[in-house]
Amino acid sequence: MSPEDALQRTWFVFYVGLFALAATGLQLWTGYTLEKVRGLVSRKKDPSSFWMSVILTGALAAFCFGLAFIGFYYPSLLPR
Repeated sequence: MSPEDALQRTWFVFYVGLFALAATGLQLWTGYTLEKVRGLVSRKKDPSSFWMSVILTGALAAFCFGLAFIGFYYPSLLPR
């Protein structure tokens, strides 16, 4: 893998993290989250399911930003 490919993967992971962060902010702002089976879930009607979804998307954003940080600032750790 060339260094350009590794950098493209790093940017892709960064944008996935940015999308997950925007989804988390949108969930918190509107008070609704989208689930596969039940559709829209309200914070007031089912708070445990709502907060679990918010925490999972926030964790995905943090994980992707962490990987992007490693790729941007420590490129020697990327596969060659």
